Amino acid sequence: MRDEKQIQQHNHRLLPRRPWTDRKLMDHSRRGRAVTFVPHEKKTSLIKRSAKKMKQEYPNVADLIREAFSGVTFGNGVGLWQGQALDDCADAATIAEHRTRDEKDDWTLLTIEDLNRCHSSLCFFDAEGMRFHIPAFLLAELEGTLSNGVMFNLTELSDYHRSQFSALNSAQRTAIRQFLLIFRDDPEFEFERPSIERALTEYWIEEAQQEIA
Repeated sequence: MRDEKQIQQHNHRLLPRRPWTDRKLMDHSRRGRAVTFVPHEKKTSLIKRSAKKMKQEYPNVADLIREAFSGVTFGNGVGLWQGQALDDCADAATIAEHRTRDEKDDWTLLTIEDLNRCHSSLCFFDAEGMRFHIPAFLLAELEGTLSNGVMFNLTELSDYHRSQFSALNSAQRTAIRQFLLIFRDDPEFEFERPSIERALTEYWIEEAQQEIA
């Protein structure tokens, strides 16, 4: 027969346990400090509320971008469709033919269909081409209509990528900095946060800091 102690232990194991989300567990790696686990549902709710707050600020950043790049024309830069021909390693005749399809006067006329279809052209723009096309890509990202993001192109700090943004003026650089700041704090972009932080610190710095440097 079981003694009284064994029966008590057995009955204790049969008692329903409190959900893990309500328990405080001892984390020995933190010298015995109690750690409270936040329920998954609560975490999800917090993320959604934070993301919603971020998205409420998107229109302000969008207006800043539109103002900073207002009136920018194409110049002699690499075009959207021209970039696709370059990506395909096409011959000179094909590159010239693609260039005839490019919008050259008003970047606001660039369609989201063309931006998505020619997304890889971001890697082939020269400074003038980037200045003309980047506001359309930024606005599409804010609107959530861009199939592939622009974070890599804004946060890759190689000499080549830096040269692509060399034609931007102070207002345009400030607009892109604000764009990065809002996505840095967006919970949905947690994975990109380290590269965004680095780019903000090393390249997309405030104008006052840039002058001092």
